[in-house]
Amino acid sequence: MNFRHTDKSIGKEIVLKQNIDDMLRCLAAQRYLYSSAKTLFFWQLIFSTIVVVILSLFNLYKNISWMIAAYGSLIAIIDVTFWSSLIKKRKEKAAKIQELFDTSVLNIKWNNILVGEKPTDEEIFRYSEKYKKRHSDFGILKNWYSAKIGEIQSDVAKIICQRSNCTYDYAIRDSFSNAIFIVLVITLLFLLFIGFVKGFTLQSFFLLVVFPLLPAILLLFKTIKENNASKKALDDLRSIIESLWSKLLLDNKIDINLKAREIQDKIFLNRKNSPLIFDWYYNKKRKQLEKEMGFSVDKLVQQYKKRKHITNRST
Repeated sequence: MNFRHTDKSIGKEIVLKQNIDDMLRCLAAQRYLYSSAKTLFFWQLIFSTIVVVILSLFNLYKNISWMIAAYGSLIAIIDVTFWSSLIKKRKEKAAKIQELFDTSVLNIKWNNILVGEKPTDEEIFRYSEKYKKRHSDFGILKNWYSAKIGEIQSDVAKIICQRSNCTYDYAIRDSFSNAIFIVLVITLLFLLFIGFVKGFTLQSFFLLVVFPLLPAILLLFKTIKENNASKKALDDLRSIIESLWSKLLLDNKIDINLKAREIQDKIFLNRKNSPLIFDWYYNKKRKQLEKEMGFSVDKLVQQYKKRKHITNRST
């Protein structure tokens, strides 16, 4: 079958549809759920690491080992039975709602087998209203995809949008991983400093300093490992998209809708399984990353328009 790009202005449809109320509510709902999951994760960090660090430092001057052991056991039980599962559920629901936004705006078929049932209108309304309690309106959520997409008439616009999702997510995770690594190095240096100042033997250093702080150290290692795994998945996906893009510049007999669905499957799984990044860090990096994404989108748009111009001249 010969799959040719249509003359419909797909890009303009994307630019317009992303800013209608239903779509903005999807973004608001997923933003609220992700933020609430991050808040839970923040308090999980506080109670499972920071409090343990404070108790461990206090233990250097007064023996409260029994208290640290009891507290650690209690936090471990709460984490296994409640905390982690609640964070996971909110992440998955947020990923589903974001999937609904993407599939609706980009007109990609919903994958019921992979994603499950679509989020209900009631859920989206409920969480978007909670978002509005923290923000005056949905203004900051407008123009999720660059307006430059409007210059592309064919389904190729979908691939450009998906690529921008991947590159944006990769950039923020790469930056966050570097920041966490710095925190880990500082933590390890701080432990060595304590051992040096207190004149601990190797045995007492591990018993009184390292072991009590081990949960915090392991959590940092885990965060770095999970972010690197997410980056690897995004990098692999970006390579797939780059390969597809090269073919699109040479050939118009590609079923873009099928390819877009395959790419969207990988985007959804990465969103569902990736570790959380705090809102304050995301907001700090947002403007710069949006500029970079806008630049790359503009470059791809110009490449495709140039390709079509050359094709039209040769036919």
